[in-house]
Amino acid sequence: MSTMTERNFMLRDTKFVKSLETVGFALLIIGVVAGVASFLLMDADHEPLKRFFSSYLLAYTYFLGVAVTAMFFSALQYLVNAGWSALVRRIAEMFAPFIFVIILGFIPIVIDVFSTHQLFEWTHAGVMDPNAANFDPILKGKDWFLNPTFFVGRVIFYCVVWFLMYQTIVKNSLRQDEAGDDHTPTRRNKTLAAPMVILYALTISFAGIDLVMTLYPHWYSTMFGVQFFGGSFVATLSIIALFTVFLKEGGYLPQVTSEHYHDLGKMMFAFNVFWAYVSFSQFMLIWYGNLPEETVYFMDYRLVGGFEYFFYAIIVLHFALPFILLLPQANKRNPKILGGVAVLIILMHFIDLAWYVNPSLYHGHFTFGLQEISLFLFFAGMFVWMAASQFKSKKAVAVNDPFLEESVHLIS
Repeated sequence: MSTMTERNFMLRDTKFVKSLETVGFALLIIGVVAGVASFLLMDADHEPLKRFFSSYLLAYTYFLGVAVTAMFFSALQYLVNAGWSALVRRIAEMFAPFIFVIILGFIPIVIDVFSTHQLFEWTHAGVMDPNAANFDPILKGKDWFLNPTFFVGRVIFYCVVWFLMYQTIVKNSLRQDEAGDDHTPTRRNKTLAAPMVILYALTISFAGIDLVMTLYPHWYSTMFGVQFFGGSFVATLSIIALFTVFLKEGGYLPQVTSEHYHDLGKMMFAFNVFWAYVSFSQFMLIWYGNLPEETVYFMDYRLVGGFEYFFYAIIVLHFALPFILLLPQANKRNPKILGGVAVLIILMHFIDLAWYVNPSLYHGHFTFGLQEISLFLFFAGMFVWMAASQFKSKKAVAVNDPFLEESVHLIS
């Protein structure tokens, strides 16, 4: 069995990699078996095709946010010349290849837009036709944006940007491993980081709008894209923190210290508060304005039929409990607490997304169960398995990063 040495930082066939492979494969199998069983047992009255597409969209959107934001995390470190993160930045970069699954994963959604029409009301026949019985003048006013051709054009643009982020930011980071004292790849990333961060902000916001907000196209919020970013970022930070804890406590990254835990914990705390701030501001402004065309989104769909319990759970488990647990300095340095809060946020981000996706499609009728969970487990299995393959074949630390020594001797 290969072992990781301080010199090469290769995990290869260590217990950590094998455990990841086992967990990833197990999640894949459970997701497939549970998903097939749950959909086969559904009767036609419960619209199994619509349930499949809605469950797929939910899981897909979750991991889209994580994969793309992992690349943003890396770009952000280059943009601000961060030294503390050099030891853990590669962990985020190990998640980045999942972007190729995300790019291919757009295909079923595009098929639905043009063919099956299970997800988006604005794709239904007649809604844009003034002569049709189901003509919707509100949607007609938005047809310059809500049309299949422009939707596909935006999807292509997102995919091109994310592919370029991977080919530049992530690939340059990997090239630096082999470049020795030549820091040209790092200098290139510092130059490219700013435009890539701007393009990330644009694409992640509009991807959230396209995939989630337009499920109920009569309602809109200028804060929605920012909220989607905030939730994706805190979930990604939590996954990075969880992997960091596993690697450190397993003896694979002995250079990581409580200082790195502390900094990751501070970022999780800060951006969980940021996500909560944007979410509350969006909700409060709609409540205060009390306009029927805005309040219906929450009062008639998300605070009735059982979805109100998701609302309460999000407040307590996504915001309040992580806030309390991560507030003390000692807790952020404690791997058990940090890892536990990370798991909680990872799970609650899924519930938060489900609270936005499912009510829009089922109009307040509580719809959440094995179908949604099985598709989430399937995507999680692919994500973990691909992360294992990256840890097996690439260095777990950016070994020639010019900030590595600063990170090793970090005092926060």
